[in-house]
Amino acid sequence: MGKTIECLIAEVPGGVCVYLNGYRIAGSKPWGGGRVIHRFGIDVDDVRAALPKPRKPRPKKPKVLGEAQEWRLLHEYIRRYWRLPEAQRRRECRKWGITPTPRTKK
Repeated sequence: MGKTIECLIAEVPGGVCVYLNGYRIAGSKPWGGGRVIHRFGIDVDDVRAALPKPRKPRPKKPKVLGEAQEWRLLHEYIRRYWRLPEAQRRRECRKWGITPTPRTKK
């Protein structure tokens, strides 16, 4: 047997609640106190066996876009880019490693 956890079952004005090592894990909050109905010890290994095993996150697949979606995204980015103030356009260009070109007046 390994380490033991203290488990308390308490009756409180709102109902019944369960504590493990002094932490309330289930039941209503003890507003105005209450009394301990039952007190016992639980083996840590038994608690671990009852809890679900953590799952490894699945790796995300890279999103593959169709040609029409790529063009739509590129068009949207260009449209938003030219609506930016000139100083912000320069910052965007520096971020992407592109030489900014001035906008020509129509």
